[in-house]
Amino acid sequence: AAFALESLRAASGGIVDVRSDLSIAAVDGYALHQNYPNPFNPSTMIRYDLPGRSHITLTVYNRLGQQVSVLVQGDQDAGHHEVRFDGRNLASGVYFYQLKAHPLDLATALGSAGGAGDFVLTRTLSLLR
Repeated sequence: AAFALESLRAASGGIVDVRSDLSIAAVDGYALHQNYPNPFNPSTMIRYDLPGRSHITLTVYNRLGQQVSVLVQGDQDAGHHEVRFDGRNLASGVYFYQLKAHPLDLATALGSAGGAGDFVLTRTLSLLR
């Protein structure tokens, strides 16, 4: 499989590594996987799948619903993707990460969530110090 690795500076100040598997075989639909490890200290991996080219936003929120970090925002190709989230500047506790994806091609839009178009899913992660 072909992989692309890109390092970004997250809004929280931590470094975020984005790794994309550019082979799209076995991507049946949108998916947001549970982070690993969980609980974590100081970093964890978040994986997600895109069935087609999509505009995505992957955001981390605290328990009050306040945005902590935008990990990824922009257009991405179909495939398996993973992001390393660094929480070293955050307090221990439960956080939420949310993937919002908007398909950029008609075939993906019609095939996602029964033709509903946009995909949104939220999961929890725990940071332990």
